[in-house]
Amino acid sequence: MTVLTAISVSNGGNQAGMWRTLTKNEWGYLFYGRLDASSKYSQAKVNGVTGLVILSDTWILPSGLTFTAIGQVIHIVFRSGC
Repeated sequence: MTVLTAISVSNGGNQAGMWRTLTKNEWGYLFYGRLDASSKYSQAKVNGVTGLVILSDTWILPSGLTFTAIGQVIHIVFRSGC
């Protein structure tokens, strides 16, 4: 397992290879715009930390595992300038 620590994001990562936040259009695509979008995300708890698992467009469930998507509408509110 790889654990990432001490990764600092400044200015939203406006440099190549840095972490950044998703744009409004990218969030919209993940939750509404792609084929079977509602089956490709779910709430999850990993090592005691609650979060959101977002699967890739080409994700295939490995043999012997299960994944149950929440399939709920997510409402995203963006402030101006996002």
